[in-house]
Amino acid sequence: MTQSQKLLLMAAVAISLGFAGLAAAQNTSITVQVNIGDQPAGGVDIYVSTPGNTYSPGTPPAGTTDAGGTFVLPPGLLSSIKPHTRMVEYKVCVNGKKVIFIIPEGSEDQLPKDTKDCKKEKLGFFWLDGGTIVTTRFGSGGGVTQTGGLAPVGTTAEAATHLGVGWDLAVYSGGHIIREYDEGSYAYDFQVDGAYMFPVSPRDTLGSELGAQYLQTTPVVKLGGMPPPNGTATFSNTSTGMRNFSFGARFEKTFSRFGFDLHGGPLLANVESNTKSGFCFHGATGGVMCTTNSITSSHANGFGSYLGAHASSRLSKRVSLVAGVTYDRTYPGKQADVHALVFDAGFRFHFP
Repeated sequence: MTQSQKLLLMAAVAISLGFAGLAAAQNTSITVQVNIGDQPAGGVDIYVSTPGNTYSPGTPPAGTTDAGGTFVLPPGLLSSIKPHTRMVEYKVCVNGKKVIFIIPEGSEDQLPKDTKDCKKEKLGFFWLDGGTIVTTRFGSGGGVTQTGGLAPVGTTAEAATHLGVGWDLAVYSGGHIIREYDEGSYAYDFQVDGAYMFPVSPRDTLGSELGAQYLQTTPVVKLGGMPPPNGTATFSNTSTGMRNFSFGARFEKTFSRFGFDLHGGPLLANVESNTKSGFCFHGATGGVMCTTNSITSSHANGFGSYLGAHASSRLSKRVSLVAGVTYDRTYPGKQADVHALVFDAGFRFHFP
């Protein structure tokens, strides 16, 4: 296996690890808090309709609120519902008693039938994985609000929703394959970027990002250098690297503590080229020896573009592990057309 193939394999493994947990089962725990002044003296019964636990007459409630109006929905009860579903609360009558009925949006056919003196009343909705405290006004007028922030990792999905505007700072390192004149090589890279993200839904964010990228100079073009048995031959070896400044957009989607994002936009590139020229000949021992006559260096600025994708795993409220791939290209100009495929991994730090 060549070194470039090893680099590609390592990058593929790193990216796969980022996606490995997307299918993990949910373990969501949500507290329903009924305003004390709204609930009957004996508490409020709460029924939950899920794909594997639909309501039928005589079904016992999931639980009853305590004297403080609090009931914690067991994690397993909601595990069969698709993450990030909008849950709707209704006040209905069951066995002559007014209760809270919680169902996934669009499952209204699971509600008990209205009676002559008791019509169902929609209280409001909350997002599964959107927060841990759901406050319900059971009395006249009704209402549902979702507050309390996000639960620790392992219960609700900390990365599943962004309740407000935030920004993050990322640091990556890895390897890149760079090509010029249809020839290529590989080397080390380092990158930092910052993004300012806005929520567009409970699990989707969109924002802008700025970044700086260092692609190590590496040999790309090798011309000549193999002399005939009793003669000499000239050679010219060119090494290329890039220093990029990017400014683009990022779209991010989260699944529980895991997610992925797409990003892209224009970049300003400084392409560095170093060329060594000289001649080679056969030495007294039969080996080829080369002498360098000149070394020239050049820098050229130009515009380009980038497009990439990253997988992420939320380690804590503030830190995510990220791995991905990015394609950079600088367009022809004073410097040759240069392409780079970058594989890297690192960390993102989230604020607030």
